[in-house]
Amino acid sequence: MKKKTTVVILIAITILFVLFFKTPLNNFLHSKTHSQALKSNKVSKDVNNKQIDYFTLFYALKSQKLIDQSININHIAYKVKEEPLLLKDKTLVDVYFYVKTMNLLEKQVYSKREIIKYVNSLQTEDGSFSIDPNTIGESDLKTSILPTKMAIEIYEDLNAEIPNNKKLNIWLTKSAKSLENFDESNYVSYGSYLYMLKEISNKLNLSGSEELNSYLETSLSNLQPLFLTNKTKITVEEIYTTTQINLFFKNKQISMDKRFIESFMESIQLKDGSFPLYGIKGRSPDITTTYLAVSSTKHLKVSIARQYQLKHYLQKELQESL
Repeated sequence: MKKKTTVVILIAITILFVLFFKTPLNNFLHSKTHSQALKSNKVSKDVNNKQIDYFTLFYALKSQKLIDQSININHIAYKVKEEPLLLKDKTLVDVYFYVKTMNLLEKQVYSKREIIKYVNSLQTEDGSFSIDPNTIGESDLKTSILPTKMAIEIYEDLNAEIPNNKKLNIWLTKSAKSLENFDESNYVSYGSYLYMLKEISNKLNLSGSEELNSYLETSLSNLQPLFLTNKTKITVEEIYTTTQINLFFKNKQISMDKRFIESFMESIQLKDGSFPLYGIKGRSPDITTTYLAVSSTKHLKVSIARQYQLKHYLQKELQESL
């Protein structure tokens, strides 16, 4: 995309992912480094060599649907051809956004067998998943949680069976226990690991596991959102993380000042209705931050300012992604 963050050459994508997951940063929706990496690796080509930006297409569509569930997306679906994703030189990220976008558009996902075979090949000895074949073997929570979450969602969307389920269940419990060794002062990073582990456990039907839930509940008690003590440090990422924690941990809700959050979102929103890169005033419009903001406000049931401009911005992003 023309006005997006600095493009990183495709050869460096794997390195960026490894570096990202070896640092205590945020998950795939939050991380600045990861967001840049995704945007540089987001382009897929159809058989006519037309470029489809599945990353932007997915988040723009998701944002539109959150704002208006009745919106007609047939004109977008019409422009996205039902053709197979060429898996050569692709990572799990490419496959993930392709599958998620096609399902969102209610389009047929071609090459299901090849996609499933490819995702299967990324499973490690302990049952978790790697981002691509070059990173198999580097298995800890930081390197595994994102690709494992993505892989499970791909299996789910394709109605495919997850291989080595027992090993994956053991990995999940060990990963939940390992949170006790993490730095809980990094709220967004720690909170993201926590709610993603809970989300994965729900998808694997492990909500009844007492051992797993005990580890997760202990980690939850260690969380301390910054905006509860210092509102000057509030970020879009922190708000989104909290909404996700409240979504997956119904029994222990983190109180949020909705009026303050509504005012904060309006204060950083750009004139075109979008939200700036990383939520920092003066930065350029960013589809990831815009999605986080829209998702958070909808979850909290607070209003979004400049809705007309926001809808126009999302429509423009949709058109440019095709």
